[in-house]
Amino acid sequence: MPQITINSTNIETFGWSATFNPALQTITFDTAALTTYNDASGTGSLYVLGISFAVTDQQGVVLSEVDWNNPQIQPALGETEYTLDLSSVGIDFFFQTYKIIGYIKDGDGQVYSTTAIYPKICQPVGINQNGVVDGLFQVTANCPDNVLTVKEVTPFVYDNKIPESISKTGHLYYPTGTISPVDFSGTPFTNNTIYQGQYRIVCTTVGVYSLGNDIYVAVTYYTNNVFDLTCSNKVQDILCCLVDLQRTKTANCNNAVGERAAQQLASIEIPFFIAISKEISGQDASEQVAFIRKTLNCNCGGSSIIRNEFSPLNNEPNPIDPTVTTILIQGAGGTSVANPVINGNTKTFTVKSNVYQVVKGNNLDTSFSITVDTATLNTVKYKIAFDYTVLSQTILTQIAGNSSLLSQFNSLVNITNFNIDLTNLDGKCVIDLSADGQFMSQLVPSGASQILNIIINGTTYTAPGGSIILSDTSSIETWLNGLGLGSFIVSFSNAIGGAYINILTVANGNTVTSCLIGISAVIDQPDSFVTATFKVTNKSLIAVLQAIVDYICSLSALEVTLGQPESFSYIDYNGNTVSYNFSANDTQAAFNDAIANVFNTLQLLNNSFVNALNRVNGVVKWGGQLTDDTVIDQNFKTIQFDGNSNSFVKFNLSNLFTSYRQGTAGSDFINVVLNAYYVWVTEIATNDDRAAISYYAKATQINKIDPGVGARSLIGINVPTSNDGAFPAPPNDPDATAYIEAFYNEATSTPEVNAYAKKFTHTGDEANFGSLLSVKQMTTTQRDAIDVSLLTVNRIIFNTTVSKHQAWDLSTWNNLY
Repeated sequence: MPQITINSTNIETFGWSATFNPALQTITFDTAALTTYNDASGTGSLYVLGISFAVTDQQGVVLSEVDWNNPQIQPALGETEYTLDLSSVGIDFFFQTYKIIGYIKDGDGQVYSTTAIYPKICQPVGINQNGVVDGLFQVTANCPDNVLTVKEVTPFVYDNKIPESISKTGHLYYPTGTISPVDFSGTPFTNNTIYQGQYRIVCTTVGVYSLGNDIYVAVTYYTNNVFDLTCSNKVQDILCCLVDLQRTKTANCNNAVGERAAQQLASIEIPFFIAISKEISGQDASEQVAFIRKTLNCNCGGSSIIRNEFSPLNNEPNPIDPTVTTILIQGAGGTSVANPVINGNTKTFTVKSNVYQVVKGNNLDTSFSITVDTATLNTVKYKIAFDYTVLSQTILTQIAGNSSLLSQFNSLVNITNFNIDLTNLDGKCVIDLSADGQFMSQLVPSGASQILNIIINGTTYTAPGGSIILSDTSSIETWLNGLGLGSFIVSFSNAIGGAYINILTVANGNTVTSCLIGISAVIDQPDSFVTATFKVTNKSLIAVLQAIVDYICSLSALEVTLGQPESFSYIDYNGNTVSYNFSANDTQAAFNDAIANVFNTLQLLNNSFVNALNRVNGVVKWGGQLTDDTVIDQNFKTIQFDGNSNSFVKFNLSNLFTSYRQGTAGSDFINVVLNAYYVWVTEIATNDDRAAISYYAKATQINKIDPGVGARSLIGINVPTSNDGAFPAPPNDPDATAYIEAFYNEATSTPEVNAYAKKFTHTGDEANFGSLLSVKQMTTTQRDAIDVSLLTVNRIIFNTTVSKHQAWDLSTWNNLY
């Protein structure tokens, strides 16, 4: 068996058993019977670190492995069992050979293991996909004796073994409308009640079989069968014929009539015995009785009856008692039954019940509520719900207005009753509790109440004259101070619901216990008496709480420590990381100063940057050395500084300024692109000391010009298709290029301007156009709105109002045609 002897400080023996359950698809490991501990003081199961099991199937698949961080059984928690779920394997693969090793880990970390065992789990005969075997039951009825017998006839055999134990949970269901089900835990059993109809047996039986080595298999047998029982007496219908035939045989023993009677009796003998047997066992004998009736031509009378038939008059506990012939209806528990009313053959009983309701005695009381719940059929519930906040306020208000209740409440919270020891409490930073003071405060309905006596050091001292009215504080002080038992201060003040009498004695070495107060509305006529106790502190709860609040509110950051290490850092404009580190004992003030310093530093750098931007000379100081490839992104508006060989500077991705150097030695270009206006500037840095500036109205690429060709300025009309100087033709003149060229002609030593579409030349005062010419179009109203100072003799427009070209002669507009 899987058990070993250890004899360590904590463990004596380690062993376990395993039960395989096909119905549940589990393996249950149990260590209770085979594992023992040295449970002496300081040793034993409380100090064992855990038990685990390694399980592998015959294919080498690991089903359970050892994990000491989460052992399967923890003896320190009182655990002795562990169930391994194999439902993921499936019932088809449950039956195989397993390898199992048990491990236990002692408190010193030492691990002990049992020898590996290899149990082979066979498949039970008749098992289904649910992991259970069908059970067999037998139900027999003895109708004459009214005895029903139930017996399980399931063959409890597994792998040629009989079970070591059998447990059974079953229910016998009688025909519907008869009696309640009968629960049973063993068979056979009998019941002395039989009804004709359909019975059902539902039973689960578990047989546990031993495979040796403390390995067991629990086989579940399940039964859910229906049985029909018929307790009838149909044989009675033919008994008269059998009796007559027997008499005929006896009276005619020596003639043919007697012989025929004997032959008839012999022919129905077997069917008769079968019919008798069926009716005894609760089966229907109609077939056999019909055969006998036909054979004997029997119609002598008699009628069959159904036995034990359910009826209102013959119910449990006397199902066949013929003396039960009357139904008596009585009222009980608040229910009354009126005299029946007979109408023909119908008798009507009227049953009346009282209605009981839980209602609020005071509808204005908001401390509780009552609601009606009819969610359950035929049941009315009155639910009471309490508003504990309102209820508490109501209770405290009642206590405050009743001196007896107030005294009782004060006694409940008295420091003596709760045994609260404040000896070692050092609360001087909040409130001074070291003063030896005692005080009493009592609410009374009026100043007519009196103080009758006081108890000091266990002795009762009666007031002069038997009593002093509470409003006469000077007389009370004179009396108390005259006792020579300490100095007393007495005060009396009005309050809601009456007035308070307060007595205080400070630094009094005597024990002042209580005083007796007579509560009255008229002097010397007390209605009741209250014993007011003295408290052993000179501060009220309100004073203590207020002192705590004042202390907390007055704390400064210099008096509060962080309680745990903290650190933070930021990056300055030079790219350097600046860090602040604090220990748990550093103050909140130091932490706050560091945060403020960071904000101040960043603000100074920000101000430096803003001020630099506002400088007249345009010099911007960024606060530090910018690194290569720096990008400043403000809401997707990019300012970029690229320190590589291209010397790239860029403002915005598409709408601002781009500048970079491009090319090689001998032909370098500094390209300036103003995308907002689609303007590019190209400067030739070598081989030519003259600069050429090119303006392209809609260009997207730079038109590069090689040095030596000549310095040129190009004003583009349309978008160039490349950077080699070629442009597409304008849409209204497809045979010409698309730019205006202005340059100095070195061959003729004269400046020239060419406009393409077609060609435009200008020599001296002569301008030649080889393309279409258009002038400004406007209406007469728009024309007349032109500022006269802008009008010169050479102004020409096309007037869309009159559809004519017009020219200005310094005084009026004239049509050209």
